[in-house]
Amino acid sequence: MLKNKKSEKGDYLTKDEMMSFLKNKGVIIDHKTKNFLRFAKNNGIIYKIVERVGSAGHAPAVYKKPNQDQIIKILEKLKKNNNSLAGRKIVKQKTKLILSIFDKTTKKDDRPKEEKVYRNTIADEVAEKLGVNTNVKLVRKVLKKSRKLEIDKKLNKPR
Repeated sequence: MLKNKKSEKGDYLTKDEMMSFLKNKGVIIDHKTKNFLRFAKNNGIIYKIVERVGSAGHAPAVYKKPNQDQIIKILEKLKKNNNSLAGRKIVKQKTKLILSIFDKTTKKDDRPKEEKVYRNTIADEVAEKLGVNTNVKLVRKVLKKSRKLEIDKKLNKPR
């Protein structure tokens, strides 16, 4: 019955077809996602519930292909969410960039007194380079985990 509904409406896709369509457009979603219908609702993807064949399980849904503007919005939303695959990838990039910026900074004693480096300075630089918001808590967490001994030597303390 699902195939009949699909042939009636050419631009509606099943869950697997929609996942592969989004993957081709650059939207990476975990294939183990159990509630794809919730993802569709939260991201403004139009869907229809189709009558199921038999009495077991839930009624399947078919999804309308999103346009390019919707795909860009979905990508931006996923980048801001640390639980999505795209968000986790961004966090890894932020971590690498935080460490590289911190390693490039000179010690407090070796630089002029007017030049001060704080955690928020590093966060602002990371946000500027990646184009994604970065907060001071992430900078603190990353530095505390991997460069604990060097923090006091390189960073100024806020008053």
